[in-house]
This record gives sequence, structure tokens and C-alpha cells, in this order.
Amino acid sequence: MKKNKKIIFIIWGLFISVSVIGLLIILLLALQPKQSPQSFNQPVEDKPIQSSSQQEQETYNNIINKIGKEVDELTKPRQKINYRKDGKTIFYIETFDSQTGKKIKEDTYKADGKTLDYIWIFSPQTGEKIKSENYSADGKSINYIEEFNPTTGNIIKTISYKPDNYIKEYNSQSKLTKKTIYFDDGKTINYIEEYDPQTDLKIQNTVYNKEGKIVKIIKNKPSKDYVVEEFNPTTGNKNQETYYKSDGTLEKVRYF
Repeated sequence: MKKNKKIIFIIWGLFISVSVIGLLIILLLALQPKQSPQSFNQPVEDKPIQSSSQQEQETYNNIINKIGKEVDELTKPRQKINYRKDGKTIFYIETFDSQTGKKIKEDTYKADGKTLDYIWIFSPQTGEKIKSENYSADGKSINYIEEFNPTTGNIIKTISYKPDNYIKEYNSQSKLTKKTIYFDDGKTINYIEEYDPQTDLKIQNTVYNKEGKIVKIIKNKPSKDYVVEEFNPTTGNKNQETYYKSDGTLEKVRYF
């Protein structure tokens, strides 16, 4: 029932706005100067024509500006401010799509009502959350970003900024599949961890140096034994493989 009322309200709003725009256009056409055939053969004073032309141009500009404002009013997103219990401090601001009426954004503030805490972004088609941004104490620096599947709402990626500097990636069931950790510059990869989404166990760890070259790969077996592969960072060639048992004891070493 509420949904039907909302649709009727939107339709009426659009109808009234279109009617206003139509009337303004009719008024604009009525103000256009009409020139009789005889006027071409009659002398015209420069000063009256210039004054009339300026007045008509000013009226024309005013009408165009008013039409533009009406169109902006129809298309811009709607907002709702929600306050804390004191009725003065802003708690969160909701933004709604002007066409569908669905929530597309929510900005939540810290206790002071001014400092941004986090932002939720929603799909205008499904209404599901698609992204969140969590801010630090200053309300400006982002701590981490989460991205979600717009259909299911399941998390698909986490990007964490300093001091952690990592990106987590998930499958469609929100199971962790990969974690990339960066050096302090936040750009150069330090190492990449890969996970089995069925068991949640780490299956491989690839280590890089600051020049972006692979120096080591650690492969974990289902038996929990693991192999450490070491590489020459200059040539990229494998130097050796070291095999360990699940308890960490050395099993064998192969050189290349």
C-alpha cells in the first residue's frame, strides 16, 4: 500500500512539474517579437529597438533559467537528514534516487555530527549495498574500503590502507581466495597469499623484493607438508626447493 502511494505521489509530482514547464514554454513563445511585412519598408529608430531587444533577451534568459531549475529539481537526488536523540546533532544522511525512490547512499557521522565516520553506497537497481568506505578519526583519511556483489550483497573485496596496506579478494560465496600485502609505499607488493575457499587454508605464499621480483614461493600441501621454492631475483630462475614435513622438520633439498 505504501509503495502504491509513493508511486502515485511521484507521478503527480512529475505531472505538475511538466505542466509548469509547459506553461513557461508557452509564455516564452508568446514573448517572441512579431514583425509585420510593412516594417521592412519603414525606418526604425535604433534606440527603441535596442532597448526592447535587451528587455526581451533578459526575459528570455530568466525563463530559461527557471526552466533549468525546474529540470534540476526533477532530476537531482532527494536527501533525508536523520538526527541523534538531541534532535540537533546529525546522525546520518540518506540520499535517494529521484526516479526510483530507492536509497543510493548513506553518510554516517561521528558523535560530533560533523566528522564523517563511514559511507554506504547502494545499487539503484537492486537496493543492495555495493560499497562502503570507513574513515579514520579525522573524517578525511580512508581506513578501508569494502566492495560487494550488487545482486547478492556478498563481500567481494576489501582494500585496507596504512598501516596495514593489503587487499583481500573473495569468491561469490564471500570466501577468502587471495590476500595481497604491500610495502609501506602502498604500491609495491610484498607478498601474495592464496587460499582454498573450500577449506579456508592457505595454499601458497609468493614473496617479492622491493624491486617487484619474486624471491620465494611457499606451497602448502593438503597433508600440511610444504615446499619452499627460492628464486634468483635477477634472472628469475629457480635456485632450489626445500621440502618440509608438517611439523617443520626438513625432508630434502633440491638445487637447480
